[in-house]
Parts: sequence; C-alpha cells; structure tokens
Amino acid sequence: IYKLGINQKVADGHSLEVLKTDLGHVDSTAYATGNVGILGHNSGNAGYFKNLWDLKQDDIIEYTTSDGVRTYKVSVVVQIADDDWSKLANTTDNRITLITCVKNVPEKRWCIQGIEI
Repeated sequence: IYKLGINQKVADGHSLEVLKTDLGHVDSTAYATGNVGILGHNSGNAGYFKNLWDLKQDDIIEYTTSDGVRTYKVSVVVQIADDDWSKLANTTDNRITLITCVKNVPEKRWCIQGIEI
C-alpha cells in the first residue's frame, strides 16, 4: 500500500504467533481469487497496519502472490464489532479485506475492503 508505506510479507495463518512478526492471511478466505482476508496489528514491532484507517475510497492496494500482482481500489472503510467476521465471507468478485484493531476501543476493528480493478 504505497500511500501508507506498507510493503510487507503476508504469512499463512492469523494466529497471535504469526501476527507477532507478520501480517496474516485468514485461512478461511481466498488466496487470490475471491475475498482475500488479511489481519495485522497497528502497534508494536509488527504494527504494519498502524495507519490503515487513513485509507480513503478509491485509494489503491496492491497484493503480490506467486500468481502475480492484483490491484484493488478501496471501496469500504468502516469500523466493525470485534466478533463480526461477515466481511470475510466468500464473494463472487475479487476483493481484499484488511482488518486491524481500533486503538483504545477493544470491541471494534477497522475493516478496509478493496475491489479488484
């Protein structure tokens, strides 16, 4: 995410152990085609999503895999409940869903979604 200076590896899985060092791919979501879910911390040594909420509609997210680069345009920037996983559901379009905590509001999460362009 060039706007935020994020160029970080995404590891398989999203356990607390994975998120200590990397962004984590949500196992139940798509790898490249469909809804790709990525979680990350916004503080500490692995706080790669520290400014995620600064993304705005139409900002660009690039996601590189062994299959190539996918480019997404931000369509949603919203706060969700910490137990709301509905934004990670399977989709018929190609999208990326990025989720991180809301500082000082433990029951909320920032959720940013981008649609492939």
